[in-house]
Amino acid sequence: MTRHGNFIISLDFELFWGIFDKAEISKKINYFDNTLAVIPDILKLFESYDIQATWASVGFLFFDDLSDLKTHIPEQLPNYADKNLSAYHYINTRYNDQYKKYHFAPDLIKKIKQTKGQEIGSHTLSHYYCLVEGQNIDDFEADIKQHIAVAKRFGIELKSLVFPRNQYNPAYEAILIKQGIQNIRINPDVWFWNTTKKENLFIKIFRTADAYIPLHNNLFTLENADYNNNQIIKIPASRFFRPLSPYKILNKLRLNRIKNEMTRAAQQKKVYHLWWHPHNFGQNPEKSLNELAEILQHYQHLHQKYQFDSRNMSNIF
Repeated sequence: MTRHGNFIISLDFELFWGIFDKAEISKKINYFDNTLAVIPDILKLFESYDIQATWASVGFLFFDDLSDLKTHIPEQLPNYADKNLSAYHYINTRYNDQYKKYHFAPDLIKKIKQTKGQEIGSHTLSHYYCLVEGQNIDDFEADIKQHIAVAKRFGIELKSLVFPRNQYNPAYEAILIKQGIQNIRINPDVWFWNTTKKENLFIKIFRTADAYIPLHNNLFTLENADYNNNQIIKIPASRFFRPLSPYKILNKLRLNRIKNEMTRAAQQKKVYHLWWHPHNFGQNPEKSLNELAEILQHYQHLHQKYQFDSRNMSNIF
């Protein structure tokens, strides 16, 4: 049992690289304009409430433009069976420089780095999919090595990693240890978050319902964090901070669920790990920020009453 509870926040920072295989950028302009505008506001809230957080960032965001990216492409590229999943196929077939700002964000990387308590982690270089057909350990290592090298240009040492689409692959842990990654986020220990299984409607229903009603225990203690010979810490996710719903009652249920879970973690001296994508705020940025402020105000109350502490992934101990 830990001396007191801890509140971990991790964000999957992707911009369009997170959905390039699912959407057309021309139809997402307002959404990503809002995302770019809201990130500094999230950082301000984190500063105001003394919040630490890990920004697991796609490595392509570190580049200035496509030309810069192309001079740093790894020698080995993903060889997915479905080539449309490859970010390299995307830049060669669909990328449009008119939408450059939704693909490259070195200034935001620097702003995050300069904000107190914020860790920049890896979401792989190319939003690498670790469980799809055709992926392999050598291509994954080439991707990670290049992200580490690119991050060093910013004076950043990557210590934490979040697998894109939560495709946790335990076979890759040895590579991550070899490359100096110390912490990874893994999925909640419940069947409907098992990403090795093919997602179906049944799984989606349970995963969505769990945001509003209690379906599993999602708290943990640091002593229960899983280890690989004490070389890598596997930090379970507790809750995905889902985007706003059009229905007020669902938003209220969702927010109350998060705050109640935080309270239990503080009282029981356990860890609560909240995560989301910055672009999840793109649809309703003002209301989303208000909700985040409410969560952080609740954290502050728990911090004062129970010594509930904010931590990023690399500062978990």
